[in-house]
Amino acid sequence: MLRAIWKASIQFGPVSMLVKLYPAVKDIRRHSHLLHDQDRERLQQCMVCPEEDAVVDQNEMVKGYEVHESEYVVVEPTDLDALEPETSREIQVMQFVEAGQVDPRYLDRAYFLGPGGDEQMYVDLEESLARTRAK
Repeated sequence: MLRAIWKASIQFGPVSMLVKLYPAVKDIRRHSHLLHDQDRERLQQCMVCPEEDAVVDQNEMVKGYEVHESEYVVVEPTDLDALEPETSREIQVMQFVEAGQVDPRYLDRAYFLGPGGDEQMYVDLEESLARTRAK
């Protein structure tokens, strides 16, 4: 049985209804790991400073963006947090477009919406969209 991975409300002008998001496909890929060929133990990734030729502990790492060759601007986690969009459980529909108008870069994975509450309201929406598309 499919489990919803996200719950929200979808809004069309003054109308709002609860919906659930489901993955359209199940991830069945096998994931490989790097192993030591002598004892078959999983390898660990280490970050090494090439200047000192030493492993760097995670608490000594910072994020930086290169602005010129070998010149970096350090970005603090609080700076990145300030750029995060406000979390919301509301989907506001502004307009509809044909599927061919959506850039494939935005179609990494397929999902589908289902009713999250009033099933009849969801069915009415589906039927309305189908009638609109048929015109």
